[in-house]
Amino acid sequence: WLKPHSPGATASPITMAAAEQQGQGLLNDPQVQELAKQKAYEGLEKGKELGSQAIDGLRHYIKKGPTGVSFLCFAGGVAMTVCGVFETIGGLLNPFSLVLNVYLVMFGIVTVLLEADAELFRSMKMEFAVKPIMGYQAKVNEQAQFLTTMLGRGGFYIFLGTLAISQCIFCLYFLVGIWMIVMGAMLVGFHFGYTAEDYEAGAHRARAQMAAGMAGLSDRNQPAGAV
Repeated sequence: WLKPHSPGATASPITMAAAEQQGQGLLNDPQVQELAKQKAYEGLEKGKELGSQAIDGLRHYIKKGPTGVSFLCFAGGVAMTVCGVFETIGGLLNPFSLVLNVYLVMFGIVTVLLEADAELFRSMKMEFAVKPIMGYQAKVNEQAQFLTTMLGRGGFYIFLGTLAISQCIFCLYFLVGIWMIVMGAMLVGFHFGYTAEDYEAGAHRARAQMAAGMAGLSDRNQPAGAV
């Protein structure tokens, strides 16, 4: 009689060696390599397109000067609040992480209220939000005047960004933190005399450099026969 195979039994060395040899053969297959190269090329092209669109969107708001950057800060505050809520729920068993996430949620809400445009909410028929926003902004003007200046607000956002990026590396919090640091730096720049035209020129250079870099990667990864 044949002995039944035990669920915990491991594959024999011969089987493992055969599987490894088969996998190596697939990696060395010219058709597989060409397919991988094609997918990498398509991914780079898509990344180049999305990157260009993102920079164009930033330039649209940067052209508006401090008002446009204020909207970008508002978006960053919303993202920080949402991230903080989810991280707070997921980190209830870690006291240090919980406290930091609660702070980030609070600071995110502060950012949203600071940058919220009451007139925009009124035009969107959201009258219920207009009075609280205007009341909060009036209190900030009385009790925390440093947040009404470009320098003070920019420094505050840079501080928030550094808190966010300390949470993890290359996660959503990290990206939000980088965003807030960049927005804060732009506000500080406005305080010291930089203009929307200066930032737009910088964004244009960044787009050109990114396009050149992506083009170089695309050329190296372009599959045979692509035009």
